[in-house]
Amino acid sequence: MHDDENKSREELLAELRYFREIAESYDASDSKSIDFGLNKMDALNVLHNIIENVPSHVYAKDRSHRFIMCSNSTARDLGQRRVTDILGKTDLDLHPEERALEYMADEKKILETGEPMVSKVEKVLGPDGEERWSFTTKVPLRSSAGSIIGILGVSQDITRIKQLEDERDGVIEDLRLALSRIKTLKGLLPICSSCKKIRDDEGYWHRVEQYIHDNSAASFTHGICPVCAEEMYGEFGIKQKKDSSDE
Repeated sequence: MHDDENKSREELLAELRYFREIAESYDASDSKSIDFGLNKMDALNVLHNIIENVPSHVYAKDRSHRFIMCSNSTARDLGQRRVTDILGKTDLDLHPEERALEYMADEKKILETGEPMVSKVEKVLGPDGEERWSFTTKVPLRSSAGSIIGILGVSQDITRIKQLEDERDGVIEDLRLALSRIKTLKGLLPICSSCKKIRDDEGYWHRVEQYIHDNSAASFTHGICPVCAEEMYGEFGIKQKKDSSDE
């Protein structure tokens, strides 16, 4: 069992202050340059600024799943006023039990296998209790000797992206349903040579207009052709026929 697992929150905070004092007392003039010409103090300052200002959640936990570091955004979105308010706590202190146990199970697997969890889509609760979506990666946190001492996590809020995806899926489903309602008439239709009614698959006879209306996307508007107008209305029908041909 690791010693950190038996330490209280106050002890962890004391250790954190101790390590900060060591870093702040580091003699920058004697340190060697590292990547991009930064000395160790500069590198620590860069890391501090990243953690303090990135909108993504950045955090680290020990082997007992207790927070030992987190970004301001992490503390804020978990309903804490300051970063120090979250240190020493676990997800059980910050989330509903079922969800917290799921997070801890993922982390336990990482601690045991050393394999990272990459780009997992998770449900999370915002500070207002609203359910949100997060894109999370967790990797083993190792000591200078290479042993796994905890986990390092980065989570990005993707709630808006999920909302857009849901809206898109809704539109696609609406289109699919609309297409399924469009009926196409094809094949041979049994029609009466006298009354012109159409027989359906169950043996019932229907007026042409009603049958086509029920079995296609077409609707009828009624008028009268010139030939029928002449037959039905005589001279008035002939005039209608002439007016139609002039047009």
